[in-house]
Amino acid sequence: MRVNEKCQARVTSVDSANKRICLSMAPHILALESCRDTLPALAKKYHNVKVEKVIFGSSFLISLDGELKGFLHKSHVDEIPTDATEEAEEAPKFKPKKTPRGTSIFVRRKIEDEVSLKVGQILTQVRVKENNFFDGRPVLSCREDILRADALNYNQIVPGMFLNATIRGASKDGKGVNLKVNSFVKGLFPMEHMVEMPIRQTPPKFDQ
Repeated sequence: MRVNEKCQARVTSVDSANKRICLSMAPHILALESCRDTLPALAKKYHNVKVEKVIFGSSFLISLDGELKGFLHKSHVDEIPTDATEEAEEAPKFKPKKTPRGTSIFVRRKIEDEVSLKVGQILTQVRVKENNFFDGRPVLSCREDILRADALNYNQIVPGMFLNATIRGASKDGKGVNLKVNSFVKGLFPMEHMVEMPIRQTPPKFDQ
């Protein structure tokens, strides 16, 4: 590009506070509507897909239907997140190595030592948890809690639907119990729907 050259771009975000807009000239951003039509539906499952490439250090590009490829983050490979308040400390990216003189130096770990999947490996099942329209790729997960989830967002929930949920404790106002369906869907269980007879406050067992 040159100064004063005319071009076509599309607005991707607006920062009203700083009076600034962000633009993109990427082909799939300029044709965003056509990109929307080519991406799979949310919660769609794919079976027996292949790991195409390792990207961003230890995340993966997964080959799906035809030329369609999805992004699989390392945190969505096979581990189910815990509710611990403190995150587990990551393993150091450097490991000690002894020199002929007996002193220790540190060398960077190879990417192959950090990744949990190998290029060419076949994944039994993955699920689309969201779509990245700017990159034109579906975002995948093969964690068990995502694969078993009844709904991945609130748009998939309809009245009369049965959901499996986990009790997270009493609500702050004491008028119900907080429920967790999965990482994306949470809800409230009102007291008037817990028992046939009305109660004034949440039972103590839900405060633990």
